[in-house]
Amino acid sequence: MRIGIDIRALQKGFRAHKARGIGRYTSMLIKSLLELDQRDQYLFLVEQGELPSIESDPDKFSYIEINTHWPIKAPYWQRTFGQHILLPIFLAKLELDFIHFCSHLDAPSFSPKKTLVTVMDIIPIVLQDLYNRKNSSMRFTAGRFLEARAIRNAKKIIAISQQTRRDLVQFLKIDPDKIVVIYPGIDTCFRPVKDPATICAVRARYGIEGRYFLYLGGIDERKNVDRLIQAFAELIKEPEWSNYCLVCAGEIENDAQFPQLTAQIRHRGIDHKIRLLGYVADEDLPALFSAAEFFVYTSLYEGFGLPVLEAMACGTPVVCSHAPGIAEIAGEAAILFDPYSTESLMNSIKTLLIGPELRQTLIQQGLKQATHFSWDKTAQKTLELYLAIYSESYK
Repeated sequence: MRIGIDIRALQKGFRAHKARGIGRYTSMLIKSLLELDQRDQYLFLVEQGELPSIESDPDKFSYIEINTHWPIKAPYWQRTFGQHILLPIFLAKLELDFIHFCSHLDAPSFSPKKTLVTVMDIIPIVLQDLYNRKNSSMRFTAGRFLEARAIRNAKKIIAISQQTRRDLVQFLKIDPDKIVVIYPGIDTCFRPVKDPATICAVRARYGIEGRYFLYLGGIDERKNVDRLIQAFAELIKEPEWSNYCLVCAGEIENDAQFPQLTAQIRHRGIDHKIRLLGYVADEDLPALFSAAEFFVYTSLYEGFGLPVLEAMACGTPVVCSHAPGIAEIAGEAAILFDPYSTESLMNSIKTLLIGPELRQTLIQQGLKQATHFSWDKTAQKTLELYLAIYSESYK
């Protein structure tokens, strides 16, 4: 097979994907596929410019450089025209059996080649009221229309959770037979770190002292970080919890909500109790997870919620939202709370802090739950889907 895979998510600056879930998914998927598949030819679509580094035998793949730059000044429409007009024209010239877009957000609404799209979630469609009020109505409507078309026109769809599959069927009326659920995996680097020197070095690197709760992720409204700050501020008013800190990791400094977040922290007078680390290198995350008292994830909605599993794989107890997608992958290995209730979040945290036996139970259950998700399994099931698409083409 000649398999095209869109890996633009690995290029710095491309829609901010690289440091987020889409970038991690793309990186780990192609790495695992190249290790697994010794037969097929992989052609990776990239934008012209600096090529992403791929740790694999260069004989196993090649790059195809594309140019979707539309010569107009308006950034939104420049990207939109490039994706939905220039990209299909370019794809028509390629000799490929099909193209896998690792995010449906990057796929064209029409393609002259067979496409497979991975859908992480369709949250802007599911939570339209939340996202529509933050964007121009015309741009939002146009964006969702093109997004839905890219999904509907795909030959097959990978949903990263059962919840995402249900959303596709319910909101976009996608034929369930077109959708295959393939869970992402967990990088093998995520495991308990027990070496004190390693943990001390990471603490020193990021200026972390004492006992802390950890949050990893973005800060847009859906992530519900405001409620986490509120709950933490109330919690540390009680003497028995006053020595704890909250550590927030994630590349958030350029987010539109960042000034509002820092203002809220200052207003509550807890800026000395919260560490905003910014981007944390992958090699430091296992130690950061392992040293935390617990990991907290407050999102209102997720297609999957990978940080929950990464924390579990590191032996860190998890307190997380019972929102769709998150509860699905957490199983019975976490304490779940109502993300719309500050009291529910506080009570869940206290339940964990006062229960050493519960903490140990969650650690063991979390380590077991994490073993169900591996990139080897993800790559194997994805390759099986590739073969199915290829076979259908030549029946």
